[in-house]
Order: sequence, then C-alpha cells, then structure tokens
Amino acid sequence: MGFELRGIEIELYGDLDPARLFGTSFDNRAGYKQIIVKIKPDCDADEETLAKWIESVDNRCPVSDNIQNTTPIKIELK
Repeated sequence: MGFELRGIEIELYGDLDPARLFGTSFDNRAGYKQIIVKIKPDCDADEETLAKWIESVDNRCPVSDNIQNTTPIKIELK
C-alpha cells in the first residue's frame, strides 16, 4: 500500500461476564459481549491510507472472520 510498517502495537480487551464460565449463573452467554482491538502502527502513512489499510486487515484476518461468523467447533474427549 506504499508505506513501510516499522512496528505495531496491538491492545485487546473485552467485556466478559464470568458467571457462566464458573457455573454460578446461566443467564448470560459464556463468551465476550464485545472485543475491542486497538492497533497503533509505527509508520509514516497518512490517515486515508491507514483507514484503507485497517479495512484490509479486518477483511483478511482469519481470527476476525471466525469471531464475526458462525464457525462449527468440535470438542472431542480423547
């Protein structure tokens, strides 16, 4: 995209109700209600280029795809 990425900082956090995880309540789902990803690139790209870049990152990211879409999970006891 015409810029050099010298480094990157990524901060992840989210909202989670641990009650179901620990078996104290089953009122809410076990997963995160929201996941926030803050990305701070070390580069000299302008805001417009970075907006296109972050859209491309989100579009191509397999983890983001799995979280945003239903993905079958098979849990096996071995």
